[in-house]
Amino acid sequence: MSIKCQLVAIDNIIKPCYDKILNFVYFSTMKMPYFLLLGLLLVHQADADYSLLDAQKQLMSSSSAIQASHALYQADVLQAESLQKLHYPRISLNAHAFALQQNSSIPLDHIKEQTAQHINTHFDHRFGSAPDGLLDALHDSTQTALDRLPDHQDVKLRHDGITPNITATMPIYTGGLISSSKNIANLQAQRGKFGLQERISLAKLNLIRHYFNVQLQKQLTDTQQNMLSAMQLHVDNAYKLEQQGFISRGQRMQFEVARNQVQRLYQSTQNQHQNSIYELAVLLGLPHIEPLSTPLFINTQHRPNWQALLKDSQNTPLNQKLKTDTQLADENIALRQSTKKPKIAAVARYTLDDKPDWFAGVAVSYNLFLGIDRDKQIEAAHLQKQAAQLGHEQVNEHITTTMHTAYGEMVLAQKTHALLQQNRQAAKENLRIQTLSFQEGFGTVAGVVDAQSALSQIDSETALNAYRYLLALATLLHYTGTIDDFDDYLSLDDAHKL
Repeated sequence: MSIKCQLVAIDNIIKPCYDKILNFVYFSTMKMPYFLLLGLLLVHQADADYSLLDAQKQLMSSSSAIQASHALYQADVLQAESLQKLHYPRISLNAHAFALQQNSSIPLDHIKEQTAQHINTHFDHRFGSAPDGLLDALHDSTQTALDRLPDHQDVKLRHDGITPNITATMPIYTGGLISSSKNIANLQAQRGKFGLQERISLAKLNLIRHYFNVQLQKQLTDTQQNMLSAMQLHVDNAYKLEQQGFISRGQRMQFEVARNQVQRLYQSTQNQHQNSIYELAVLLGLPHIEPLSTPLFINTQHRPNWQALLKDSQNTPLNQKLKTDTQLADENIALRQSTKKPKIAAVARYTLDDKPDWFAGVAVSYNLFLGIDRDKQIEAAHLQKQAAQLGHEQVNEHITTTMHTAYGEMVLAQKTHALLQQNRQAAKENLRIQTLSFQEGFGTVAGVVDAQSALSQIDSETALNAYRYLLALATLLHYTGTIDDFDDYLSLDDAHKL
């Protein structure tokens, strides 16, 4: 009997008694703290089954990789939003605290000459009737006095203060710098979104592998346990037949050897089962895992259309991310080309003082030399685009090859399952015949053991075949971006649950 059936049987036994206990507690101890009643309820619910859907919900909330991808995506979105107003005017408030000293030399030759002319003209007008000798003496005296003055005068000017001002700059033409920068940021946000979707799909694929590996190991353990029980029954019967003289001691010991071999295999599968449970618990970040409720299954008839799968694979998050890489390369080329174009901007400044100054105009700049070979940068951007395109083609080839292999394994698993079901019916009948023949003295110990081993082997192969089918199906759904449709296949009419 499976663990789930045992739990259902136990629940059916406990529930009536449990209801009576609740009634007794309610009517006889009304003052009992409510948390004790809650504890009884929690005990009753402690053995709840754990479905694949429950595991997926836990994975989404506990996976560090998914949380990291989500954080990076949010960062890319915020980065893109921060650049949406690059074309707006840039307004800044500035304040300059300064101390200015200006040294200058003022020439006095021209001033002395003008002064002499002005004085002589004044003397000539005032003393025009004076003797010539007197005017000449006055002119000479004036010139002598002026000659005593220096030819230049050194002046030092010092000024200090604080000058606040508002400056505005509005880009008019940037050669594509602003538009390319905004497009790159938006594409990075889209790429982060596709990367997050791919990470979630890959995490769910990994969860399916671990979840059903636990179910596979449980099936193998149950098969070995059933075989061990059957072999123990054969050993018990062999003891009885030996006591009745129908078989020899050696024949009975052959059953014991076979049982011990099965017991060793059972212990090995038990250990593998416990390891698989531990791996699943670590993946989900849980201290322990409740019994799993989603069984191994295989769809005996239904299978996805191959051409439809190929078409869907072109729109997966991985393919969308690779297409975005090519678009990013195009924008990077445009960004590099913008460095070879002039920049035009409207500029204005207004000082905030008692006598404000202001100016407004248009500024044009062109970088003649940057110390960077811009042509080589553009060539490198073209090579990056080529690498992105080739990488996309290579990934597409890998996806197609992987999908083709998975589709073949899925079809093979369905065909193998039909044969295994036929073989199981034959193996059960053979075991019945071999057991009856041995009891009547016509069969051998080896025949019974081989028949029991064959039946157990078929059960193990059936479980392993279903596991391979589920992995192939999940791989196809992952590479077509429809991993969330996995649960729908369990609900189909042709789903054979193990």
